[in-house]
Amino acid sequence: MSDSNKNQALDNIKERFALEVLDNYVKKALEKIWRNHKSALKKEYSKKNISLEEKLRNVLPRMLRYQWEDAVRFWNSKKGETQAEVQRLRDQMAQMQVSTVEQIAQLKVEVASREAEMFQQPQNPPS
Repeated sequence: MSDSNKNQALDNIKERFALEVLDNYVKKALEKIWRNHKSALKKEYSKKNISLEEKLRNVLPRMLRYQWEDAVRFWNSKKGETQAEVQRLRDQMAQMQVSTVEQIAQLKVEVASREAEMFQQPQNPPS
C-alpha cells in the first residue's frame, strides 16, 4: 500500500473517528489488513484453472478494474510467483519453529515429571 493511499485512508478514518492511538499504529494496521485482503483474494481467485484473459475479465464487484488487472498480472508474473514461493517457505519455517518450541516444552515437562518421580521414590538405605 503506497504512502499516499495510507495517508488518505488515515485521513478518512480520522474524519469519522476520534483516535486515541498514534498515526503509525493505524498505518501499520491498515498495511496488515490490506496484505491479508490481497492474500485472501489470491487464494480464492488466482488458483482457478482458467486463462489469464478470463481472470482479467472476471473483475470482482468491489474492486476497480485496474486494481484487479494489476493484481492478477502480478500473481501471474515471475516476480509474483517467486514472492509466493518465498512466502510459502517462510510460513513453513515458522511452522517448524512453532513445532520445535512445542517439542521442547513437552520435553521439559517430561524431564520435570521424571525428576519429581526420582525424588518421591523412597531411598533404600545402604546395607
